[in-house]
Amino acid sequence: MDDTLVVIRELLPKVQAVGTLYNSSEANSRKVIEVGRELFQKHGIKLEEVTVTNTSEVFQAAQVLTTRKIQAIWITGDNTALQAFEGIAKAAVDARLPLVINDPEFTERGALVAVGIGWQRTCQGAAKRVAQVLLGEKPQNLPFENVVVKKLVLNSDVARKLGITFPES
Repeated sequence: MDDTLVVIRELLPKVQAVGTLYNSSEANSRKVIEVGRELFQKHGIKLEEVTVTNTSEVFQAAQVLTTRKIQAIWITGDNTALQAFEGIAKAAVDARLPLVINDPEFTERGALVAVGIGWQRTCQGAAKRVAQVLLGEKPQNLPFENVVVKKLVLNSDVARKLGITFPES
């Protein structure tokens, strides 16, 4: 998440507030938002939050966020938000706000940028270990290997519509 905040700061140097929405009944989302609050504060950015309980509330929650004094919307891997992602993307486009996410696979669906895990390479790394076990290797004999691969995905079409230029870095 710290990488996400660095990217937000680089793309929007004058950012003061970012909005997010999440399902407060998802333990994973509560934890990410808890960590996010601290990181946003550390970076001097106010985090505006709206909670939802199901997908039918997502579009309206995103619209509510856009009425607050925010300069971007950030969505993490919240299952409810991602199931209704098009509503968030529409609200962001209608408000001319950049949408920053942590799921690279969703970037082409309307986000400006994603900073997250590249699942294809990560899964390939995990598959290597699974193959070793299937071929008879004992799991306890395999060394621990971090197969998480960070990925940065930029959406030039959205950037053009918002008048944002991606820096060389």
